[in-house]
Amino acid sequence: MAVEDIVNGILEKGNIEIENIRKNTEEQVKKIIKEAEEKAEKYKKEMQSHIDKEIEMEISRAISQKNLEMKKIYLEKVNEIINIYFSQIKDTLRKLRGTQSYISYIQRSYKDALKEMGLDENSVIIEISEKDKALFQKNKNVTFNQELNDLGGIIVKSKDGKKIFDRSLNRLLDDTEHEIKSEIYSLLKGE
Repeated sequence: MAVEDIVNGILEKGNIEIENIRKNTEEQVKKIIKEAEEKAEKYKKEMQSHIDKEIEMEISRAISQKNLEMKKIYLEKVNEIINIYFSQIKDTLRKLRGTQSYISYIQRSYKDALKEMGLDENSVIIEISEKDKALFQKNKNVTFNQELNDLGGIIVKSKDGKKIFDRSLNRLLDDTEHEIKSEIYSLLKGE
């Protein structure tokens, strides 16, 4: 065997070995690229899913905020309408002052107070508006309450202050307004 044959054999084995290394390297590179592409695709899907969720949350937040704003505006309008009606009711009540219906209301309320409190005329203090003093001229237990000047009504208290019977029209109207608003808000919640 000649040296040339040995060198050719070595070169041939080297070339085979180089070819095997190249093929093996190509396969590993392809495998690494494929794994990287799969990871990139998975990461891309995860990021898209995350972005989609963020977009959904942002849309939901924006819708909720707009719904709250609209509900606030809606409730403000409802309050505005209620206030207009109650203002008109107050105007109507002011016009009733001095009418037989108003006088009957005050007299009936006074009798109801005495009955409910279980007291007689001498055991109570009557609070009325100065505008209504003619209704109780003969009673010495009458005091004038400025708060009753607007709409009128009557407040009857025991002399010791432990019992109070309030039929002031302002309080009755406030209670009614509160009840009406509560009922309206309950109805609105059901929408």
